[in-house]
Amino acid sequence: MPYASQHWLIRNLFHIQGTDETAVIDLRAAGGELTTGLIPDATFANAVRNACQAMLTTLDSARADYSRYDGAQVASVAPDGHYVVEPTVAAATDACEGTFAGMPPQLAVVATLWTGSSLGKGNYGRFYLPYCGYTEAGTPLMSTALTTQFRGAFKTFLDAVNTALPGAASIRVMSNSTQGLQQKPVTQVRVGRVIDTQRRRRSQLDESYLSAALA
Repeated sequence: MPYASQHWLIRNLFHIQGTDETAVIDLRAAGGELTTGLIPDATFANAVRNACQAMLTTLDSARADYSRYDGAQVASVAPDGHYVVEPTVAAATDACEGTFAGMPPQLAVVATLWTGSSLGKGNYGRFYLPYCGYTEAGTPLMSTALTTQFRGAFKTFLDAVNTALPGAASIRVMSNSTQGLQQKPVTQVRVGRVIDTQRRRRSQLDESYLSAALA
């Protein structure tokens, strides 16, 4: 899709050990020098990788033992959606495998990103942490304690990425769903107790969220 200005695409890459199945966490950042042509360098890529590895380490008991982290990839993206130059890659220094055995590979915990406004469209985004999450015994939901753990890990990860970004840049929700293109700063992350599997199953379950404001 077209974008209002040049911005950065921030990716963290995963795969299932012993297979070619991959998964990606995508974030977008905009504002400040990012709109005028600044290119993400190795220092920033390393900071993103380190932030993701730290997050994964705190969640290892809730992640599949076959999940492997491959590293971070960062790039500047032009308004037409194409890379300005080739992405910069920071390979993982720790595969950060989880320790949970027997987890179905279709499971993922969802982080909902919120801009702080509920007026109009383009105020929410999300990313999926793959191959993770388990339900509380006797229920179809994660426990409140586990949901709280994911919320804290996601907040720490997002705060670290924001801190590594230059100047006034920040993680944004990108949208062209209304007149004009929007890039709204993310102010809060939410985690629900439903583990994402299939939409028809999720629609049968009541959802509740835990939230945390970003620094």
